[in-house]
Amino acid sequence: MVDLYKDYSGLYDAAFNWNDENQAVAICELTGLNKGRVLEPMCGTGRLLRAFATKGFQTVGIDKSEQMLAIAEEHYLSAGFQGTWIKSNVTDFALENPCNLAVCPLNSLKYLPSSGAMEKHLSTLSCNLYPGSSYFIQLDLSQSAKIEKESWEFEFEGQQVLITWSCTDCTDGFETHLTHFEIPGKKAIEYEKRMKTWSFSEWLDLLNRSSFELSAVYDLNNFSQIVVDESLEHKRLYWQQLTLG
Repeated sequence: MVDLYKDYSGLYDAAFNWNDENQAVAICELTGLNKGRVLEPMCGTGRLLRAFATKGFQTVGIDKSEQMLAIAEEHYLSAGFQGTWIKSNVTDFALENPCNLAVCPLNSLKYLPSSGAMEKHLSTLSCNLYPGSSYFIQLDLSQSAKIEKESWEFEFEGQQVLITWSCTDCTDGFETHLTHFEIPGKKAIEYEKRMKTWSFSEWLDLLNRSSFELSAVYDLNNFSQIVVDESLEHKRLYWQQLTLG
């Protein structure tokens, strides 16, 4: 079975290697932070962390894939940055020093397969952040919303590659996501993953059992504030701001 994050980490990096500086700027403005340590669980190749490093923050990236972390470190070395990279799952790790902010974009938290795993993750985060810190996440709260197929092109090893992402199934509390790569002159590459879904009420119940509270929700692009209610189940790709009590 293909593992995109190990077997094709370079391809993944090229496909999602966009500039996230505006995201980092907005999050800094909302939190009032202009220095400190930023933690990203499931950091992949460190795209969002690089945006914070550009602004002078110390950064800590955690991921299970050695290949993804190696690429993240290469990007940092090329830019003259220094970062901390830790190979670990995100439900059980301990840092020597806590962080001032944590971020986790693009529904990565849906990889956690159960409520128990999510509770362990939030508990672990609470032990690695200062009290009052924010955890900015992108986590859609929907179990039935139709998700449109998305496609775009990017350059990889001198060739134009077409990527198509789609949600092929949504049943029994899980979504099946399919990522398809068309590379000229080569066999197509497909990666399928099963992601846990969350309803609005399920998510609030879990947060009530954690040390975090949902303090605000923001539009993905312009960071305008969104009403926090059941209507979130009809939206996709937005930022939640969780605050550590």
